[in-house]
Amino acid sequence: MPRLSEKIRELLLPAGDPNSFFAALHSGADAIYLGYRSFSARRRARNFSVAELRDLITTARQKQIKVYLTLNTILFPRQLRKLVLLLYFLRSCPPDAFIIQDWGVFRLIRRLFPEYTLHASTQMNNFRRECFEFLAAQGFSRAIAARETTGYELESIKKAVPIELEGFVHGALCISFSGLCQLSAHLQGRSGNRGECAQPCRFPFRLIRDGVKDQTQSSVLSPKDLCLADLIGEYPLDFMKIEGRQKSDNYVFQVGHYYRALIDGCHPSNHSPVDFVFNRDFSPGHFKGRNPLDLLNPEIVSSSGRDIGKALAWGDKYLDASLTFELYPGMGILAGTRGGIVTRIEKLDHNRFRLWGGYKGEPGPPGQTVFLNSIPSNAGYRDSKTVRFSEKIQLMILLAPQQAIVFQYNGLSFKSSIIPAPAREGEKGAAQLSGLPGLIREKLFEFREERIEAITDVHIAAPLFLTYSMINRLKQEIRMSFRSSRRIDISGLMPEYSREKKARRKSIWARVHTFEDLMLYKRYAKSFNGLYFHYKLAESVSPDPCHAPFFLPSGYEDRSMILDQLKKKGFTTLLAGDTSALKTGKAEGWKIMIDHYIPLANQESMLWASDIGATRAAVSTEVPNNQLNEIFGLTGVPELEQIVFHRPVLLFSSCCFFNQYSCRDSLSLEWNNRRVFDFVKHDCLNLLLHDRIVTTSPHEEADVYRVDLSFTGAMGKSAEAALIKCLNHLRTITGEFPSSAGFDQRKI
Repeated sequence: MPRLSEKIRELLLPAGDPNSFFAALHSGADAIYLGYRSFSARRRARNFSVAELRDLITTARQKQIKVYLTLNTILFPRQLRKLVLLLYFLRSCPPDAFIIQDWGVFRLIRRLFPEYTLHASTQMNNFRRECFEFLAAQGFSRAIAARETTGYELESIKKAVPIELEGFVHGALCISFSGLCQLSAHLQGRSGNRGECAQPCRFPFRLIRDGVKDQTQSSVLSPKDLCLADLIGEYPLDFMKIEGRQKSDNYVFQVGHYYRALIDGCHPSNHSPVDFVFNRDFSPGHFKGRNPLDLLNPEIVSSSGRDIGKALAWGDKYLDASLTFELYPGMGILAGTRGGIVTRIEKLDHNRFRLWGGYKGEPGPPGQTVFLNSIPSNAGYRDSKTVRFSEKIQLMILLAPQQAIVFQYNGLSFKSSIIPAPAREGEKGAAQLSGLPGLIREKLFEFREERIEAITDVHIAAPLFLTYSMINRLKQEIRMSFRSSRRIDISGLMPEYSREKKARRKSIWARVHTFEDLMLYKRYAKSFNGLYFHYKLAESVSPDPCHAPFFLPSGYEDRSMILDQLKKKGFTTLLAGDTSALKTGKAEGWKIMIDHYIPLANQESMLWASDIGATRAAVSTEVPNNQLNEIFGLTGVPELEQIVFHRPVLLFSSCCFFNQYSCRDSLSLEWNNRRVFDFVKHDCLNLLLHDRIVTTSPHEEADVYRVDLSFTGAMGKSAEAALIKCLNHLRTITGEFPSSAGFDQRKI
């Protein structure tokens, strides 16, 4: 068996800020992944400007370390121009690869900058062999496996697909299938697909089982953190990734250094540093198989750490404890409900310690556990905190009495409208002007793309007098002239999208998950032009152009076999919910419709749908209404479908909710003492359903309107009332349609 150092080609470490970048640089990273400020799936991290990215990429290249830039969010139509600007600015010093989620971003980069290398983000829901085959055929050089992929599957996929595979070995886990969580978007208005996840899986809920509500709340959806350190010898992939762009530089250094030692065959210290840095207790995740019973930890949503003893008593500046580990300055401890970094520790006697610094303990009963959850790093990378990133501009300001002020930089010269007067005796004009360089330097060149630091040189021909309002006006003129000189014409790069407004034949379709759903829709058959069926209902349906099978992203069925059975029955059209369905359907000659689980949120993504031969594509439900005009009316795209009335599935999970309880149990979660979300078990998945029906204003240029009241049986009679309201609403807005007589009930 080869040594890990011979097998593992890259250890990838995260960087959410400059300190983390230098921590990764010094802890043995082969590659570092980081985000731009606007298009990162970790937008709560500090991230980096363009100027910073160029400096850091140059620094990493000098040390022969690769840098990957994350563009792993879905983009709305009006963000495409900013994306093109970013790609243009990075041409002089591009990263080694871009990590992307959005198919529109993929198409745009392929058209405008074909020399860039692309990696498929885990947010693309990459967990089946067909997914990776499809990504390879599209032109990705690497794909990042979803965390719910098992070790056995990773090994078999690696042998079968012509693409580099990368996977996570350490860090936070998500309760949902990658890229398919809508919980944050609907509970907090912060989309996980837009890098704004509020982590609602860490929120406290009350579990309701068969109508009986738990008296206490717990974070029943909160998973532990992933750690494969003990299984690293079994890890089948060549590219190994650590999660943590929102974590501290100390975390990056300690975890990176530990995994580097494992790869290189060095024996780590007795006390693994991964126990001491941020973690919510560890689990192998899905590596040893799906539905692991030890994945969730409802009691810990923040850092836990290692048990080092018992607290006898504690306060703001002292701790009485019986400990098995010697404390020293800089460590972080958790005792009771709070903890923090201790900057100084003094041992007063055998069991008493005096603490200074960030610890904010609260007195509690004796016997509570003390956890050590942070150990300091003595690495030299901390000297890098003083590093500033800038594009330096030599700015010269020429001042003379009774003459307009002139400022010059980069060979350009601008004349101000301000004419200073000579300073009269007793006036403090010179003193005011002495601070001018600093005033100009301070946030002078802050603008959208990068930060510019001016090095100023002020030439004063004689004592002058300038009021502070004049100085502020001067700063504004310099700023505006600078922005004007830096404005880049990308008209030759920015694609133009042709549009047309024409009368369209509109239709209404509904998606059917269960037999109960089907019975509801049959009562209103004349209001619908067609139905999407889940494949398990296909036996109940006679295929015609108004019926298409529908797939959930489940990993437990042989889709080729299912499609073959459906084709023999007479079905010809497939509604694809992930790239594996796209791959299988296209290979076997099916007509393809794209579901909204493959998020298409901008013009380029719709054109991509046309490129792969889709006949219909659903617009992402996350696109704001005020930007839908940019998408509808495009020429050269498939039929565009808008989901106008639906009960969203908030998350898809293969986790162990129903492993802990009987599959016959009725399970719900109560949040905020009023909102109740139902769980259903479907297709070997646990689905959390929205407690409300979401309505979107129908757009006049949509070709298809979709109704999707997922698992209506859980809502009882209210579902039928909502459906009637929806259909009346559509008729009022869109006029007399559907134009057909609805689907034929005799075929169901």
